[in-house]
Amino acid sequence: MLCPQSIEIWIDCGFRDVEAMCHKVGLDNTSKILATLVDEVGILAPLIMWNLWISRNNFIFEGTTPVKHQIITSIFTQLQVSKQAFGNPTSHSNLTTREVCWNKGDEDAMILKVDGKALTNPGKAGFGGLVRNHDGTF
Repeated sequence: MLCPQSIEIWIDCGFRDVEAMCHKVGLDNTSKILATLVDEVGILAPLIMWNLWISRNNFIFEGTTPVKHQIITSIFTQLQVSKQAFGNPTSHSNLTTREVCWNKGDEDAMILKVDGKALTNPGKAGFGGLVRNHDGTF
């Protein structure tokens, strides 16, 4: 069953028929719903889903009541930031694919690969890494 408040947010963001599409694709198939929406409208769909998920978790775990206009403001703020960072991401068709693979090192080398992410500055952040030898063994 779809949450009426979520449907209102989808409609206010320009998705008039999201409820019918969800029923057509299958409510239990979230990844297919997201893929269908991304095919149609680009990055706005995952931003809406992300913000709905955050507001749901804030309600469940912190007891904060979601405020529709704050959720919509957050969605469109994130869309503007995405446009500033990556151009106009209205469609996934302009994305480029890049193959990423492990490159062997010298026989006596240990290779450290790391990645990280920060939500705000200062704010929550995380990082991780892994070390492999020249054969790619951990």
